Amino acid sequence: MSIKKEKNKNKSIIKTLSIILISFITLPILVISIMYFSNKNFKDNANQFLATLPGGIGGYFESIPTKNERAQIKKNIAHHYINLDVERIVDKLLIVEGEDEELYNELIILMSKENSRKMAKVNEKLRLSNLKNDPLNRILNQIDEENKEKISELQKYYTSLNLAESIKEIERTYSTNEITTEEVTGLFKNLDSSEAAEILFYLDKELTRKIKFNLSNRSLKNIEKELEKIESNNQKLQNLALVYENKNIEEAVTEIGNLETYNINELAFIFKNLSLPKSSKILSKVNDNEFMLTLLEEINHLQKLSDEDKLTSPAITKGISIYKEYDKKIMELASIYEKTSTDDLVLMLESMLNRNEVYQRHSLSETEEIIFTEEELVIDVLNQLKINKVSEILEKMDEDNKSTLSKKLLT
Repeated sequence: MSIKKEKNKNKSIIKTLSIILISFITLPILVISIMYFSNKNFKDNANQFLATLPGGIGGYFESIPTKNERAQIKKNIAHHYINLDVERIVDKLLIVEGEDEELYNELIILMSKENSRKMAKVNEKLRLSNLKNDPLNRILNQIDEENKEKISELQKYYTSLNLAESIKEIERTYSTNEITTEEVTGLFKNLDSSEAAEILFYLDKELTRKIKFNLSNRSLKNIEKELEKIESNNQKLQNLALVYENKNIEEAVTEIGNLETYNINELAFIFKNLSLPKSSKILSKVNDNEFMLTLLEEINHLQKLSDEDKLTSPAITKGISIYKEYDKKIMELASIYEKTSTDDLVLMLESMLNRNEVYQRHSLSETEEIIFTEEELVIDVLNQLKINKVSEILEKMDEDNKSTLSKKLLT
């Protein structure tokens, strides 16, 4: 029994000694391992010591970069990254952040030292990228995307209409709360400045004021420049209308009876500002029906933009018919007068000149009418006769009538 106890005692001693021995061996190894992986300075020093060992072990530790070497590598990486475009830098740094946050922070510092201005943009992009991962921001972004999509659809719809229809529809949808002030402002942010200005020039003034208030200074400045151009061009065309109001018909037809000098929008503005008799008389000399129809449609469009209740195109069309009928009558009379004796013509024409009564009167609107006098009729007919015939007639007229006709013929 004592032998068994002795054996157990020996085993216990051996076990205790083993535990002590293992503790003395493993504990330092554990401590060293912890220090190796947690303390960079210790790790660097250990690597340098282990690199002196012979064989593969020393070669392995010798291949591990030192602290200074790692610092240089980081600088090289930072230098390479900072020369990329902003979007690529952001992509690279996000990958690094996912793998090694400490390295990520060090690279941010190093790159900021190289180019702080560029890194300010990178940091903003990184911030926005991080915000996108936040649930609240994802919801907000989704709302923003939906708003952008709605504005894009509205833009396609409005721009598919002509200008007058587009303006009416913007005003209607806004007044019925189908679109908000922010949405209609967003629409104008997306439009080209010239296109936006063209709409704002005719849009409801109060709605225009709200849109301008919500636009950025840069967008508003560009639109204001375009609005000034529209104002200037309209003033120029109004002045031209005054010029053509007083020009003789032949010159006016040559310059504004076609698309050679002005485009259709400019011509519509000019004709819209002419008197109805003048515009009717000019167009009565134009034989291009397609041109006239296009012009009248554009005049209607301008009047709708200006919210004018009564369109002038029916009155102009009526005036054209009146002048064409009058010209036809002149040609018929000229044909007859060519065959009439000079003496009879002189008596008849002088009688008409002396009376100078109204030959025809046609109302075009409440304030404008076409009037043909007997003197005008005589002059128009004489202008269609052969020169010899006209000379014979003038020779036999009294001095007053002769003088009057000589001044007014072919002027």
